[in-house]
Amino acid sequence: MGNTSKATHIFGGAHTRRKLEILRAYMGLFTKAMKNQTWDIHYIDGFAGTGEQSFKTDQDLLGGESIISLDGSVKMALEESFAHYHFIELKKDHIEALEELKATSEKKNQIHIHQGDANTLVKDLCQQIDWRSNRGIIFIDPYGMEVDWETLAAIANTKLDMWFLFPLTGLIRNAPKSKRALDSHKRAALTRILGTPEWEDKLYSQEEVAVGATGDLFGDTCEPELQLNVKGLEHYVTERLGTIFSHVAEPVTLHNKLNVPIFSFYFAIANDSANAKDLANRLVTGVRKSLRA
Repeated sequence: MGNTSKATHIFGGAHTRRKLEILRAYMGLFTKAMKNQTWDIHYIDGFAGTGEQSFKTDQDLLGGESIISLDGSVKMALEESFAHYHFIELKKDHIEALEELKATSEKKNQIHIHQGDANTLVKDLCQQIDWRSNRGIIFIDPYGMEVDWETLAAIANTKLDMWFLFPLTGLIRNAPKSKRALDSHKRAALTRILGTPEWEDKLYSQEEVAVGATGDLFGDTCEPELQLNVKGLEHYVTERLGTIFSHVAEPVTLHNKLNVPIFSFYFAIANDSANAKDLANRLVTGVRKSLRA
């Protein structure tokens, strides 16, 4: 599992490994459950990277040079029995690493590498694949707020099971405590990822709160404040996803090494079949129990 590709993709840490172990466990259970079915099974990775995850150890923060490279989502997926692998990536050096990985893989004829914007390419794949005879898993793992709501809506019109890393810090950064601090850029960013401008009424209290310590008796203005904590924000995102997906599980909150919540890892089902939802729920429950996620 050493770093054999030309590009070294340094990102994440312990929270990244937790996310990937959840994905790995679900892929294993999913492909096992699908092995006797007649559908072609796809794996789609919206932000494929190089195939590996490289991260610095704590020693590096003290001036060391230690970098650990482990299997990323791409290599984990290649260990499982999918009929088709779709790896989407924007960066040229990451594409080169993926092409190198494909050239040496026994599954090279099943691997499809797509270079470009994830929003565009995910929507294209969702429209091109005939979901009457295909099923699969899609992993949407952005670095931040890259994923548009329109992309999630396109996934919701397939038969895919989705694992989606929601940028909790991006939501918090663009939804300041004081509504007065909202500007057009923050509003546009949140509307793009949440799919509606109604988030503003949901996230901010309707009652006005005095800005100054003296209240408005001495001319201080009043304004609404953000009324939800992290769990409340996650609940709202869950509600929003539930408007387009047939089922959305409670997210796994991922923290950084300072125990600050930074991402929410969501599982959602696009297939509205009762059998599909039952199977997916059983698999997710099994994964979360085994990993205590």
